Amino acid sequence: MGSVGSYLRSLRYHLPRGVYILQAGLVLNAFGNGAANPFVVLYLHNVRGIPLWLAGLVAATSAGFALVSALVAGSVADRRGARATMIGGLVSSAVAFGLYPLIRQPWQAFGVAALAGTGGGTWLTMQSALLAAITPAAVRHAAFAQQRVAANIGLNDLFQGLRVALVR
Repeated sequence: MGSVGSYLRSLRYHLPRGVYILQAGLVLNAFGNGAANPFVVLYLHNVRGIPLWLAGLVAATSAGFALVSALVAGSVADRRGARATMIGGLVSSAVAFGLYPLIRQPWQAFGVAALAGTGGGTWLTMQSALLAAITPAAVRHAAFAQQRVAANIGLNDLFQGLRVALVR
């Protein structure tokens, strides 16, 4: 039993406090996105009366903008800094999710989805860049492993939300 305990203690890395704060933010954000994103299509269809195929296209628009913004975010961060770029992405996401209740027409849904996707793609990309910047090289592998666990917590929530939506 002593060798198992020694082995487990050897796995503990002493990461900077900022890494834990950043990872806690990732968990909270992933939880929020995992709880909200599966229901956007249902909300747009059931509450706002947007046809299901069009609501699905809105969700695809969000994903497309997230992909493009993730590609652009790096060059923006080179000019503005990873932290400022990440904060911009978080603000964009927060504003977008705050605007969903105000949607009345499909064109509004597309605009809000574009904003949400842009914000999400930006903050997630910058979260990795910021993590690399604040973590010493010797323990960076542990910080990125921890990041994947934190993101998977949000993905697990996403899959749970999808299952609830599909059963409904």
